[in-house]
Amino acid sequence: MEKEQKDTPPFWADDDLSFFIQMANENTYAIFNNKKKEFEIIKNVDQLYGTIIDNLKNPKDFLASMLLLRSHATYRGACRMSLSGQIYEAFVLLRSCIESSLYALHINKNPSAGKKWIDRHKSEESLKDAKNEFKFGTVIKTLQSVDSSISQTTKLIYERTIDFGGHPNERAIASSMKVIEKEGRKEYQQLYLIGNTKILTYGLNSTAQVGLCALYILRHVFKERFDIIGITQKMDQYRSIVKL
Repeated sequence: MEKEQKDTPPFWADDDLSFFIQMANENTYAIFNNKKKEFEIIKNVDQLYGTIIDNLKNPKDFLASMLLLRSHATYRGACRMSLSGQIYEAFVLLRSCIESSLYALHINKNPSAGKKWIDRHKSEESLKDAKNEFKFGTVIKTLQSVDSSISQTTKLIYERTIDFGGHPNERAIASSMKVIEKEGRKEYQQLYLIGNTKILTYGLNSTAQVGLCALYILRHVFKERFDIIGITQKMDQYRSIVKL
């Protein structure tokens, strides 16, 4: 099917916000064109998500299935951010991508946790129970019990997402800072859109790594389907490429 090319609406990019979005879109086209290797692996990871979702017929674990979809949606959001040069913002979403997959696994292995997740807002007590149940330290232990290797990798990547954007930490601010020397003074800028730098490449590579890591976590929920339709084999191929 041929995709219709739509013109931009009247007054688009006349204000600061729509102008910024336009610049982000143009950045995306430039990165797509100039970072073909990085885009290819990001795209391939997205296709793995799509394949498992297309084959997710009558899943036994409904909640885990919904969280799989959320993991994919936040992965795509992170792709959109990183491919526009919004690296800081991409890491915010990448953290959520990992958390969705960890929640899916934790609920799958601990059915009572699913009820706590559903009942989160029923009362103050249920809110407290849900918060305690889904602490990172708790859900990562569930992963460790089924896959110690991916558990260690997930810990490292999760901490990276926090350092570079999940929280407003020093690395997140410093990595998107530009210092301009002027006569008698320095000007400090926070870059909303990162250009063709090492930080951009780092963000693109991290996006692929997080997406693939989340899929390895989710495989322990849907192992049989991952293996039957060949996703596990492709994941193992991509793992060496993204250096996961």
